[in-house]
Amino acid sequence: MNWSIVCTGLFLEYVFENRKSQWECLPTQVVEQEYFLDAVTQLSRLERAKVDRIFERLRYGSGTKKPDIFLQPFLSNSSKVAWSPYLIQTTKRMRNLLKQMARTPALKQLADNLIGQRSRALLKEIGLHFAKHGYQYKLTTDYGNGDVDLLAYHTHQPDEVLFIEGKAFLGSDEVNEVNADTTEMIKGQGQVMKSITALKEMSLERKTALFKFVRWEWVKDYFGIVITTDSYPNARYDHSEIPAITLPVMNMRLHDSHYRSPKKFWKACKDKRRRYRLTAPRMCAVSMHRLRMIPEISGVLAMA
Repeated sequence: MNWSIVCTGLFLEYVFENRKSQWECLPTQVVEQEYFLDAVTQLSRLERAKVDRIFERLRYGSGTKKPDIFLQPFLSNSSKVAWSPYLIQTTKRMRNLLKQMARTPALKQLADNLIGQRSRALLKEIGLHFAKHGYQYKLTTDYGNGDVDLLAYHTHQPDEVLFIEGKAFLGSDEVNEVNADTTEMIKGQGQVMKSITALKEMSLERKTALFKFVRWEWVKDYFGIVITTDSYPNARYDHSEIPAITLPVMNMRLHDSHYRSPKKFWKACKDKRRRYRLTAPRMCAVSMHRLRMIPEISGVLAMA
């Protein structure tokens, strides 16, 4: 990543300050493979054996029948390696690494465990966020025919309860991935509806045993939400009953007033979702002087 930033900075400097033609100084890197691995070993302070394994995992076509340049950005032969600095800077590295591991038979189980940990972390973060606004909550509750990811309850609004389904997606870079994530969110809607139906039909004693902090004898209204890490559904998703929102949008764009009751939160997600879209930051030119002030990047500059 740091190496790619330096290449982009040099490219911008050559084009804008030295008036070079773009084709004369394209930032695409083609270097000797041994030099590249030695440099990464030195700059990352990792053992060479680990660097070699990481490189092999990220080498285009390695270990998969359907290679993807976004997941495996290094093109190599026996002596050289090439990559696009722009590609490195604009893709989601952790998401891509986990997705590539999920496609590799020997690493799939490990990837599934890591993705499962992300789901638990997402639910915990959501629960703590609601707790700051006066809610009580419980995570991952098995009710016999399914489970409730998160149930939230506010004592100031005792006749309402909120069901939340968390989806810790790895992030969507392509149209087909957005469609796949949307399908999972629609399944999440079904899971929320199933949980609500089950709790409505359950005896008061059974509900109280599962969620002791809820005054079930007062509850009249049940609301459901699907919350994701950062993936927003496409037009196939119907927000009318079980709306969806991303965690970053929820944290950044919803105000304290939206959390005064489950209904207010549900309505904010349902009615105002189009206003909460986040725009990607524009890439701007960075002076080489400022790049040299960053220790990790100065190491790459010294080697260059």
